[in-house]
Amino acid sequence: MVTSEVYPGDGDTITVWIGLPAGDWDGRFVGTGGSGFYGGKESSAEKWAKKGMVGVACNCGHDVKDWSFLYDNGSLNEVQLRDFGHYALHVMTVYAKQYVTDFYGRKPAHCYFTGSSTGGRHALQVAQKYPGDYDAVFCGCPAWHNDLYVPARAWAQVVMKEEDHLMPLTKFDYARKALIAFEDPKDGLTDGIVNNPFDCSFDICSIVGTVDPATGDEFTAEDAHVIRRIWDGCPYEGGKLWYYFTPTTDFHKVASSNEDGTGKLEGTTLGMLRYSVECNPEFCLDSLNVQRYIDDVLKSGSTLEDGMSATADLKPLHKAGGKLLIMHGLDDDMVPPGGTIRYFEEVCKACGGYDAVSEYVKLYLIPGINHSFKGPGANLRGGKWGSELDGFDEVGYLIDWVENGVEPETILFSKPGFGCRPFFPYPMATGYLGGDVENSESFGPTDAFKESYLKESSSVSWR
Repeated sequence: MVTSEVYPGDGDTITVWIGLPAGDWDGRFVGTGGSGFYGGKESSAEKWAKKGMVGVACNCGHDVKDWSFLYDNGSLNEVQLRDFGHYALHVMTVYAKQYVTDFYGRKPAHCYFTGSSTGGRHALQVAQKYPGDYDAVFCGCPAWHNDLYVPARAWAQVVMKEEDHLMPLTKFDYARKALIAFEDPKDGLTDGIVNNPFDCSFDICSIVGTVDPATGDEFTAEDAHVIRRIWDGCPYEGGKLWYYFTPTTDFHKVASSNEDGTGKLEGTTLGMLRYSVECNPEFCLDSLNVQRYIDDVLKSGSTLEDGMSATADLKPLHKAGGKLLIMHGLDDDMVPPGGTIRYFEEVCKACGGYDAVSEYVKLYLIPGINHSFKGPGANLRGGKWGSELDGFDEVGYLIDWVENGVEPETILFSKPGFGCRPFFPYPMATGYLGGDVENSESFGPTDAFKESYLKESSSVSWR
């Protein structure tokens, strides 16, 4: 493992890790993104080196464990925002490619990038801002526009505070399970998974007066009112402020409470509000109401746009011959999938329509899995993102696409009890055709998303 410090010239320092294979190098170069508040990790580079490739990661210019790295004596640190947002990945790539070329005496034959969550946002930034850096990019559950979605995650707490009705998480669980039980059979297969959670007709008032057998608590009309308001998301200018979680999502991360019975903002949400929106380390939930919530989301969107947002113009990527494979779980409990679908649709508008875009950009929506790519749906992660566990190898799909000309028209996932199930590019969904659920041929494409996706879109203009 090679560790280097690179100095871009603005007083910033970027730590770069280059993992070199112990044996022969296959000529492939794999850049990796970060997670949460961080850049990448040394272990990410090492993992790809063990596969005979060169693996590369960087710390994105800081080693701070919360959003305070963006806070600079009452104002926003623009250099740190730029580095963490995108620039450090480009610096890492340019430096590591030159190092590898000097070390081996030849340039990388093919370059790939992979990242999930913050790394997924990094993947989009790499594809749009530095289209010549990589031949193909994998983007998992991208935390893009976290200038908008991270503060927007406070919605559940804002509603419960305004309604003066803080509920235990068991109420959210009870409502979610009832909704899934109602919606699940509609796709012809009762497997605990709702294929299209954007098209639910479940009436939450139907369970008012019933008792949760797990807790003995009655579900009240006030419970129903508050949860329905949370599920609906924040109204704004005739639409929604920003995309919120699907009703099939586990709300444990965003609707929990403190031991003293008060509401609790999820850590990354509180950190962003404190250090990059309000620029006040003492800011807390007590200061939020609906109007201030709206103001903070909009302020964050305008302040952090360069580092956190994503342009819809991917024509430069296409011109460079690049490919982009995007994947998002529909039960994501950290990054609402609606924003990713909106991104893809905006790309189609900006770049010649779906048929043209689908030649180099693919979006896969996987029902029943959360931000960790776990859940009742295909368990893609198994604790080791990027491994071939459960039959999934994201860089393998990129290699086939770039080096062998094989487009990822379907992606197969397998899991004990789930079988081997194909998934199809958006706007197609996977439909059950009948027969043995363990057989992939029992499933085929449907157009489930074409008419029902996001009946109410965000009113925040695309930037």
